[in-house]
Amino acid sequence: MPVPDESALSNYPIGRTALPRPEQPSVTPAATATTAGQEPPSVIGLWREGERSLLESLLDLERRSGAVRAAGHGKRLQERLEQVPAAALSPWIYLLYYRIGQCVLSGRQPSARLELLLDWLGCELPQGPPASGVVSFADAGRPEWQWRDLLELFQEGGDFVADLEGPDTAETDRWREAITAARSLIAGVDPALHGLMEQLQSQVVLTMPGERARRAGTSFGGATTFFFRGGSLINCAARLEPAQLLERLVHEFAHTELFVIGQDSRLCRNDDDERHQVLIRPDPRPMHGIIHALYVSARCAELFRRLLAAELPGDTPGQGPRDGIRAMLERVTALGRSALEAVQKHGQLTETGAGVVAVSRARLDLSGADGR
Repeated sequence: MPVPDESALSNYPIGRTALPRPEQPSVTPAATATTAGQEPPSVIGLWREGERSLLESLLDLERRSGAVRAAGHGKRLQERLEQVPAAALSPWIYLLYYRIGQCVLSGRQPSARLELLLDWLGCELPQGPPASGVVSFADAGRPEWQWRDLLELFQEGGDFVADLEGPDTAETDRWREAITAARSLIAGVDPALHGLMEQLQSQVVLTMPGERARRAGTSFGGATTFFFRGGSLINCAARLEPAQLLERLVHEFAHTELFVIGQDSRLCRNDDDERHQVLIRPDPRPMHGIIHALYVSARCAELFRRLLAAELPGDTPGQGPRDGIRAMLERVTALGRSALEAVQKHGQLTETGAGVVAVSRARLDLSGADGR
């Protein structure tokens, strides 16, 4: 199935983050009106705007396709979004929408593939994310083709692993328990961050590199993408210490949060072919990726600084999570500093990007003892 033309897909509001858009005027970080330490405006409000954009896009697909129109999912989605209180949409709804859009815009429809996607979207629309928020990749509760579609979505960036597999039931249960404990720690020291994570990171998919990836020696820590909105992959091939798990959860959440902040605006005007070296990855990164690296590192640094200032359960000298948290704070601060230097030197920031950089710089707190 061919991927639809980018200019056509970019007409859909929910797809604009992943595709070229009109540029905003560039400003420098110093010129932004964002106050240091201030949250980007109304992340939850932007999240709701993204849901409404999903509805607009689906309704437009109904106008283009008789098969999509006959399924009537636009009305069902509208009713779902009008519920009070509004329940989180499953990340699978966004992936199914994306694949339906590809089918329609390719011009090769109606087709068995499109009918299958529409049937499953009908099944998914009433559903929310799993109660625990944690599932295993290739879980038998979903057909194999959906897991394959999810893997292919992450592979569209061109640098993801060749295959994935999921942990067994016992290992999934152990990770679910560890993630619950990590989220409790976050709630204790940063209730606002915890609340945003509950809303924006509704599903964690436990994965590990498959056989082909292991043979090739490729791996990953975690992964988040726009069209699996609200869900992230976490590599559970190695057992993580509490600080490492905290970093991984907040890191992937922060990618989701930044996708929301930038859903209607580019973060920079730099061309993606322009690349710069930063510490977070061995290969040079485009400026958009460097801004993401800065944002997620700063999000983590702020949390770890708060954890160090708090009384942590089970923490005694030489034991407990404090030593690991201190080491992780030093690491994410170094990663954030490296990304910030690249942005300040090379970034052609939009107004949105300048605000993101200003908030990130404040969260890194490079003037403090831990930001040396």
